[in-house]
Amino acid sequence: MWKIILLLLVSLGTVPAVLGDKSWLFNQDFSQNSNFFGKVEIEQDKKFPEFFGAKFSSDSPIYRIPSSEQFNYIDDFAVEAVFRSDEINDYRTILWKGDRSQNPQRVQFFVSTINGKLEFKFKDGKGEWYNFITSKPVIFPGLWYRVIVKFKGGYAKIWVNGRECAVGNAYWKATPLQALVKNNDPLYIGSGNYGNRIGMFFCGIIREIRIASPASKLTVDPEKDKKFEARSFQRLIQEAHDSLLDCEKLLKKIGTDKSLAYLKTQKNELDQFYRQLQDVVKNSEYDSVQPVYGKLQRKLDTFRTRLQQEYDKIARSIFFKKLAKHADFAVATLPTGKGFRKSPQAYQTFEQHDVVSMRAARGEVESFQIIPMAGNAATRISIDFSGFISENTGKSLPRVATWGVIRDVTATQTMLAACRT
Repeated sequence: MWKIILLLLVSLGTVPAVLGDKSWLFNQDFSQNSNFFGKVEIEQDKKFPEFFGAKFSSDSPIYRIPSSEQFNYIDDFAVEAVFRSDEINDYRTILWKGDRSQNPQRVQFFVSTINGKLEFKFKDGKGEWYNFITSKPVIFPGLWYRVIVKFKGGYAKIWVNGRECAVGNAYWKATPLQALVKNNDPLYIGSGNYGNRIGMFFCGIIREIRIASPASKLTVDPEKDKKFEARSFQRLIQEAHDSLLDCEKLLKKIGTDKSLAYLKTQKNELDQFYRQLQDVVKNSEYDSVQPVYGKLQRKLDTFRTRLQQEYDKIARSIFFKKLAKHADFAVATLPTGKGFRKSPQAYQTFEQHDVVSMRAARGEVESFQIIPMAGNAATRISIDFSGFISENTGKSLPRVATWGVIRDVTATQTMLAACRT
C-alpha cells in the first residue's frame, strides 16, 4: 500500500504543466479588475455596440498579469487582439512579456505597431532582437481591427481582418530559433518598456486579447472578419457624418454674413469628401478608405477650429454686453488650457480702483483674465498684488508670485510671455 502511494506521488510530481488558453475581455465588468493599477475607463460605442473596450494611453492605468506556467508560451501558440488605434506614430504596444531592466534584457514575445506596421518580436538568450514585421502599414487610426499572430517552429505569420500579411524575415543571416526563450516575468497589455521605465503606450481602445496553444485553436475566418471590417467602416462614416452635423449646427449659429461665405465653401468641400468616403466603402475599395478619411478628418479639424473661432468672436461680443453694461472690467480665473469662460457666474465685474479677490489653490499655477467691457477705451492696465491670505486662518502668506502676460493657450497649458516676480 505504501509503495503504491509513493509511486503515485512521484508520478504526479513529474507531470509537466499544460499550457492553457487565456483571454481578457475588457467590458464594464472588467473595469475594477485587480490587475489594473488604477481605475480603467471603459468606452462603449452606443451606435455600434460590438465596439467597446478599455481605453489605453500614457495616462491610463498599467495592466500587468503575473507570469504563469499556464501561459508561458514558447512555441506553437497564437495571439488574437481586437482593438482600435487612435495614434499610430512611434511604437505602440499591444502586449508583451518580459523584463527589459535586466542585462541581457528578457523579452519572451512582444506585439506592437510602429507607424502603422504590425510586428511580432522577441529576444534570444543573449538579448538580441528578432522581428517579424509587416512589409507595409496595415493599421490606421480610427478603424477597428482583429489581428491574429501565429508562432510555430521559430516563424510567425500575421493576419489583419482576415487577410494574411507579407512579413519580413526576422533572422536574415542569423540562425533561426526553434522556440522562444521562456521567462517568469509579467505579461503587460497596453504598455511597453524602455528598460527601467514604462513607455511605448498603446493609444486607443483594446476590446479583447486571446492567447491559445496550439496555434491551430485560433482560426482565421475571412467571411466573419470581412463583416467586422465593414462595420468598422460604417462606424467611420457615421463618425464623419456626426462631425459634419456638428459643423452645420455651428455654422447656422454664426449666421449668413457675406464675410463668412468662405466657410460655406469649405462646408461644401467637406460634403464632397464625405460622399467620396461613402462611395469607396460601398464599392469595397478598402485600400482607398483611409486616405479619403484622413483628408476628410484633417479638413474637419481645421474647419471646426475656424468655425469655433468665428462663433467665439460673436459669442464674446454678445456675452459681455449682457454681462455688465455699466462696469469697466470683468475678471475671471482660467482653468488650464482655456482662453475664455462662457459662464457669467465665472466673472466678477468692477470699476477702476476697485479691490477684487480671487481664489487660488495651494501649490498650483493659477492664471486669470481681465477683459475691458464694451465701450471701455483703456489702453494701459496696472495691477497691485496684495499677496495671499489663507481662507482658513485669515493670515497673510509669503508674497511670492510670478506674473506675465498670457502668450498662448493650448489644450494642456497656459503659457506666459516675459515674467516678473
